[in-house]
Order: sequence, then C-alpha cells, then structure tokens
Amino acid sequence: MKPDYQKRQPEAEFSGPLGKKTSFFFDFERRSIDDNAVISAVFLDPTYNIVPFSQAIVIPVTSLEANVKIDRQLSTNHSLAFRYHGPHSA
Repeated sequence: MKPDYQKRQPEAEFSGPLGKKTSFFFDFERRSIDDNAVISAVFLDPTYNIVPFSQAIVIPVTSLEANVKIDRQLSTNHSLAFRYHGPHSA
C-alpha cells in the first residue's frame, strides 16, 4: 500500500508604483505538504509469537512566507529601501 502524499504551494507577487518616486513589491507563498512517516516494528501477541507491524502515517507541514519591499528615490544619488521578510510558520 502506497502512502498518500500531497504538496500544494500557491504563491503570488504584486508590484508597482506608489507615486513618482516610490515603488513597492509584495510576495507571499504558502506551502502545505502532507508528508509521510513509516512505522516499522515487531510486537508479541498474547501467545508470545512475534508479529511484524508496518504502517504509514501522514505528517502535515504548513508554512507561510511574506516579503514586502518599498523603495523611495530621495535624490539622484540616494534612495531609501524598506524590506520585511516574514517568518516561516509551522
């Protein structure tokens, strides 16, 4: 029997101007993975016979990441950038 496995990873990006001298960039990504773990063991039945046991179980893992960047042109030679990198969550 083959264990179930799934991976879903939607993501999006947005960017554009916020006036003449300012621009923004935003992206996010969400990962949902149903991974597998295999249990392989032996145990004794009531009459002390060795009985093998094997089973796959689904281990769900989810994470979310977001990034924001804002750039501002202060002068011909100077710019200001703000960046935020959101944490991965599980």
